[in-house]
Amino acid sequence: MRMVYMKIVLGNLLFISLLLSCQKEKVDSIPEITIYSPVENQVFDVWDTIQIDADISDKINLISVKVGLVNQELISVQPAVYLYPQSPSFKLRIDYPISETNLVSGEYYLLIKANNEFNYRNNYQKIFINELPRQLDKIIVLTEKNLNLIGVFSVTETDPATILFDIEGDFAASESDSKNKRLYVAGLNQFNLLTYDFETFELVWQKDVFPPLPLHVSDCLYFDEELYASFASYYIYGYRYDGSLVFNTSVEEGILPSRLFKFNEFVLADLQSKTGGNNFLSTYYQVTGAEKQRLIIHFKVVEFFSADDDNLLICANENNNGLLKMYDPYGNILTDLLNVPGTIICCVKLSETDFLIGSNNGNFLLSLNPASLNPVLPEIVPYRFRFDPLNQKIYSSEPNLINVISYPAMTVQNTFTLTDSILNFHLIYNK
Repeated sequence: MRMVYMKIVLGNLLFISLLLSCQKEKVDSIPEITIYSPVENQVFDVWDTIQIDADISDKINLISVKVGLVNQELISVQPAVYLYPQSPSFKLRIDYPISETNLVSGEYYLLIKANNEFNYRNNYQKIFINELPRQLDKIIVLTEKNLNLIGVFSVTETDPATILFDIEGDFAASESDSKNKRLYVAGLNQFNLLTYDFETFELVWQKDVFPPLPLHVSDCLYFDEELYASFASYYIYGYRYDGSLVFNTSVEEGILPSRLFKFNEFVLADLQSKTGGNNFLSTYYQVTGAEKQRLIIHFKVVEFFSADDDNLLICANENNNGLLKMYDPYGNILTDLLNVPGTIICCVKLSETDFLIGSNNGNFLLSLNPASLNPVLPEIVPYRFRFDPLNQKIYSSEPNLINVISYPAMTVQNTFTLTDSILNFHLIYNK
């Protein structure tokens, strides 16, 4: 009897030993990956397709295989592809397109990750990618169909005006983000902020209306990597492309924040009095939203521009007279530069030293070295200016048309006509 008992015990121990051994083998099993294509240091362009050829094997079933593209910090730079072999060996043969248009030229890694039930292995193959050359894709034009309807059009050299979609509501301002394919529109009373994908024409995010009204003033938006918006009462906000808040500050009652600008670590705001009191040029820290300083001013800002690493050029009007000033936000020092004949309507930066200033008394080319103002483009009535540095062209809007002007020749090359009055327009790039 005792002998039978011992045999049973030994048998059980042997079974448990074999079971544990099998489980250990499974737990310790790690997939093997051999990459044949692409070869190391192979060069691709954005929009190329990577032909992937790899063998993946394991002692147990492969649960999943991930194929992706990562940068030098091993951070994913475009969506990955997942496959589910459910077998111990797998021949990976797929085409993987490089579809992220915002990639910059440099070193990347093709990532193949293989998982079994217990473990995984990553295999990286170094490749080089040449970025997509930046180029002008189209012009997006916002028009006033009526007081409660905004038309959004696309204009190209071959297709002068194609309607994309309509926006119900009143217009205050708009901005664009070519990298993230965003069109931002601010309303007066009927809506707050609407954000559209200008490729799919879908509403991506919006911010609700809140009192008091009106919400915004004309040209209340400014875009530089993030969107900055001034509200007619109390607030200045900054938003990422997904609508999350990145900047937040408030102003006292009786102050109307209007034109904004981001400069180095600062956000600058033109604060106009609602009651006839003092106006201020205010500087905020971009990270915290805390106010660094303010300066009493007697003008209204039309536009800010960076002049050099430490100074801004301010285009402004005082009592219907155009003024050009230099401002040092580090020392809080404002310096007179030049007067502009008439009232400044719009302006644009053409180079590090040249600017185009449009007033109701003509258009003027401003040069900073040395400071001088020379009349140009007498045939152009200025409403809004944009500049395309890639093709060296200035775009000028009038009530129902857009002029294309060569720079520095300053000659009109083309004109696009629209049926409705133009509210604003934006140059849209492929990235």
